[in-house]
Amino acid sequence: MFKKELNPLALGLAIGVFWGATLAFFAIITFTGGNYGSFMMRSLESIYIGYHPHPFGILIGFIWGFLDGFISGYIIAWLYNHFNQK
Repeated sequence: MFKKELNPLALGLAIGVFWGATLAFFAIITFTGGNYGSFMMRSLESIYIGYHPHPFGILIGFIWGFLDGFISGYIIAWLYNHFNQK
């Protein structure tokens, strides 16, 4: 049977960019006056230090999201490859 391995670096980068952009998007929506992301912002502000709906907070949120997503994606790919070996 053909075994396919995941590239931990590639998956980490993909999830990191996606989650960082998602956090930035929520902050931008809230910063521009939309109430759509306000509940999510309050929840995420309690998790990520320095993440607030203002320009510097948007950058901080992207960095936190990228780091969180990168580490998560890397671990997921590594575990998948580890358990896929037989």
